[in-house]
Amino acid sequence: MRGVKIAVYRTNSKGCSIIHDYLDSKFDAQWIGRKDVEQEYIFGFDVVVFPGGWRHLYDAMVSSRFFHAVHKYMMKGGNYLGICGGALLAWMLDIARCEMKFLRLFPYYIYYSAMGRRGKVKVRWAEGNFLGENGMQRIAWAAGPYITDPGLMKAEAFYVNNKTFLPLRNKVAIASGYRWFGKVFLFCPHPEYPCEKISNIHLIEKAIEWLTKTDVKKNLIPT
Repeated sequence: MRGVKIAVYRTNSKGCSIIHDYLDSKFDAQWIGRKDVEQEYIFGFDVVVFPGGWRHLYDAMVSSRFFHAVHKYMMKGGNYLGICGGALLAWMLDIARCEMKFLRLFPYYIYYSAMGRRGKVKVRWAEGNFLGENGMQRIAWAAGPYITDPGLMKAEAFYVNNKTFLPLRNKVAIASGYRWFGKVFLFCPHPEYPCEKISNIHLIEKAIEWLTKTDVKKNLIPT
């Protein structure tokens, strides 16, 4: 699918380069930053990927132009793929019409950042999920958010177990949906990292394929 143009937002996450390089081997991937969003350069891409990390969260909080540019992109039929911090960003920008939580995640984030490690979670795939996955699967996790109510989003996979002091069980871990004339796909865990020596990065490619698939997009104009 070399004709598909993908923008990958460069953040402080080590997973950024993994995502970019993998997608560039399959599609046409380019790096973008805050100015590319603010100046609406993203309008020329089929999919914009917001990986993990905090850089884009900060950029969105200090720039109203960032907020409005992403909204215009979705209104024009753009496609948003968020991973961990990028999933949280979708919620902050009101791109993901759901209830998302990030309370109690900070100690985990500090621990994983200080140790240079990642944890893992087990997810249960929802019946009829858009990625065509089945059963249970372990995926790398680094203090990612969790969806308590999918709202207008579709639950693709659920967390199976709780973490210490963190009620993840049966919360939504992966979700998809529509926003205006665009599509949204969110991974709260990190599929770009291997987990127990098993690669899950193909899930990102599957998500891209769903995002760029031509279908009847729902018009979810906010009330």
